Amino acid sequence: MSSIYQQAIISLDQGYLDRAERQFRIVLQDDPEISIDVMGHLADIALMKDNIHSAIRWQKRSLILSQELGEIHSEIEIALRLASLYFRKQDYLTAYHWTEEAYGISEKGWFRKWMAESLVAQARVLAYLGRTGNTIKKSNKNIDPYRESILLLRKSRDIFEETRDQEGFFRSTLQMGKIFYER
Repeated sequence: MSSIYQQAIISLDQGYLDRAERQFRIVLQDDPEISIDVMGHLADIALMKDNIHSAIRWQKRSLILSQELGEIHSEIEIALRLASLYFRKQDYLTAYHWTEEAYGISEKGWFRKWMAESLVAQARVLAYLGRTGNTIKKSNKNIDPYRESILLLRKSRDIFEETRDQEGFFRSTLQMGKIFYER
């Protein structure tokens, strides 16, 4: 890693967003090996500046690069980040799409932890859709978002339990409790 990268991290930690952004852009040109990571930082900076559209663009660029490089774990993580950004943007159907993408990639590689994380993210989006009175179609049928989110959380909890991820198990259980409480 270059010293400019380290300086950019320090600038970011100290809250000097413009300086950090300039430094990360230099690193992006000079050190392509860490481009996925750098683009993630640039997306974070854009988000800190309340520029969600720019954050999404950086994440999509990062996703394309991770796909080209065959970085499957990065691809899953970026899909979940995109889901989170679209959720924040209140584009819930697109957020749901990205959680499905993350799950599909995770399942294909049988990455259990990422499968569970994707299910938790899906359940969060579905629960919100249920709160707002929306439905979603699955296999050409309207599904009850609350019911589906509970099923997804149970599935994620099982995976977290199998992989002995206590924090994930706790988060799934907490999320399930919130959904039961809201309903």
